[in-house]
Amino acid sequence: MKKKKLLSTVIATSLALASHLYAGEKGTEIEIIPPANSWEFGISPYAWISGIKGTSGLPGLPPASIDADFGDILDNLDFAGFLLLEANKGKFRSFLDFQYVKLGADASGPAGESLNIGVEQVRMELGMGYEIYSNDATSLTAYGAVMYNYIDNSLSGSAIAGGSYSATWVDPAIGLKLSHSFSDKWSVNLTGEYGGFGVSSDSSWQALGSIGYNINDKWALLGGYRYQSIDYSKDGFIYDVDTSGPFLGARYSF
Repeated sequence: MKKKKLLSTVIATSLALASHLYAGEKGTEIEIIPPANSWEFGISPYAWISGIKGTSGLPGLPPASIDADFGDILDNLDFAGFLLLEANKGKFRSFLDFQYVKLGADASGPAGESLNIGVEQVRMELGMGYEIYSNDATSLTAYGAVMYNYIDNSLSGSAIAGGSYSATWVDPAIGLKLSHSFSDKWSVNLTGEYGGFGVSSDSSWQALGSIGYNINDKWALLGGYRYQSIDYSKDGFIYDVDTSGPFLGARYSF
């Protein structure tokens, strides 16, 4: 009788322990951690509240000076769209940054005459990188990229005949991206990039900084400042323009 009672006690204790190990404490869910090398994707539409400043010229026409802030651009904006796509696996990084802008802006000629310039720009940057340093809060990624550029400019004014010209070119670029997480919610990103190297454009570079806020494990808000410079000239066509301003966006991760 004592042996049966002892056996029953041992079995009951074993079942209770097994139940605790498999289910955890009451109300606790088992967390499933994805593999470290699984793919992670991100989609980030954003708005770039930018102004432009520089020089643009068409073959056979004098170069025009452009200096338009965001208010001027907004008054003459036909359409703009910006989208960043990301795909990461382990320490490998890849991205596609798409920009499209179509606008008109006031400009001035060499003698100060008033001109009007129309700009349609498509810029796509495809990059691949590798995380060269990381710890629990900070990571540094080095990357290489190719940048596709399409510019269609038109120039008109009372003192000139006017005209239009389009150009397409591809530039190489290299860059560094530094990311740091202050907490589960807040993070900061800094990116510096230089390209062109005389391959197509004389130079093409950009610098940007952003702050991110994680709403949950899927959605995040982004905000920051971006400065982008393009210096390209060929066969009398000139596009030496800086674009800069704050940007706002959202990121969906899956």
